[in-house]
Amino acid sequence: AIEEMKAKYEKEKNMAQIKALQDENKIKVLENKSIQSERNAILGISITAIFLLVLILFYFKMRARKNKIIDTQRIQKLEDEKKLLAAQSVIVGQENERKRIAQELHDGIGVLLSTASIHFSVVSKSSKDKKTIEMLDKAEMLLKQAGGEVRKISQNMMPVVLSKFGLLEALED
Repeated sequence: AIEEMKAKYEKEKNMAQIKALQDENKIKVLENKSIQSERNAILGISITAIFLLVLILFYFKMRARKNKIIDTQRIQKLEDEKKLLAAQSVIVGQENERKRIAQELHDGIGVLLSTASIHFSVVSKSSKDKKTIEMLDKAEMLLKQAGGEVRKISQNMMPVVLSKFGLLEALED
């Protein structure tokens, strides 16, 4: 009976050891599962963080590219405006110069030619020699033609109608 009890005791002891080992195995499996779950969570969080970082970098890169394009367009627009302003300045300068030259031709040389023509007329009327009168008349006629040419040139350079009444009236004239 003692032997039987010893055998039973040993059997129960072995069963208790088996059960303890099984419990220990279960604990290790649960610990491994817990560690694996933690690893998976950390890996998932890391992948998500990396993905978000890549998205943020891509966004900023696209935004920088868009800003660069906008800046390039602004620079181009400013350059175009500068060219237009320069062209307008050249045109205004040319128009002012034309006006000045036309004014000088009309008021300066035109007046001198008219005055010379009047003097030739007076001299030819007071002269008695036919040949001298013919020469003076010819010279007077040439001076009048020169005065007419100067007047035409000055009006072609800057028509009076254009400066006084504007482009529409000048075109109609």
